[in-house]
Amino acid sequence: MASFWRAKGPSFPGKSFPSPASRERGRLARSGERRGGGLNRRKPMKLFLYIVIAGSFLATSAHAAPEPLSIAIVDFDYVDTSGEPRDQTADHARRLRDFMSALRRDLGRDDKFRVVALDCGAEACAVGKITPRDLFDAAKKAGARLVLYGGVHKMSTLVQWATAQLVDVEKDRLVDNHWLTFRGDDDEAWRRAEVYLARRLAEAPIEGK
Repeated sequence: MASFWRAKGPSFPGKSFPSPASRERGRLARSGERRGGGLNRRKPMKLFLYIVIAGSFLATSAHAAPEPLSIAIVDFDYVDTSGEPRDQTADHARRLRDFMSALRRDLGRDDKFRVVALDCGAEACAVGKITPRDLFDAAKKAGARLVLYGGVHKMSTLVQWATAQLVDVEKDRLVDNHWLTFRGDDDEAWRRAEVYLARRLAEAPIEGK
């Protein structure tokens, strides 16, 4: 009797029980379903990761660096009222040229600006040579949104001061104004003044940038 029980299992009226072989097949089938379910659950996760990566790419593209501001830089004026006996006109003209060249170079290297050249016709593009309105019109023709102009004034043997105005010619308004003093009248003093002014202009907040 005992051997019969182990081989066939108990018998109850109206009920049937699966054989051991059937139970094993059912267990394997359920195990396969669980494994398949795990694979199916991983697919939504992959899709989610793709969405996150794509969203990050779009966000990066949306916050890409804006277009640089086009700027025309007008040669500064120079005035010497120091009363020094030695004529330094040639030295001052050379230093002013170097100053302007360095300013255009440094602002052109900054991602904030794109330096454009002015064409004022027969007249030099400088304050005092033509009217501000003619300068602004020339800047617009050159495709510049901003115009930078100013001057340097030597007050004494030791002290010079410079002014620089930045005008938005599209909106016809002054957007930045700098005033600085520097000591000395040699190449190094002019170089330091140019570096300082270029940094101030690069850091200046400008609407629309």
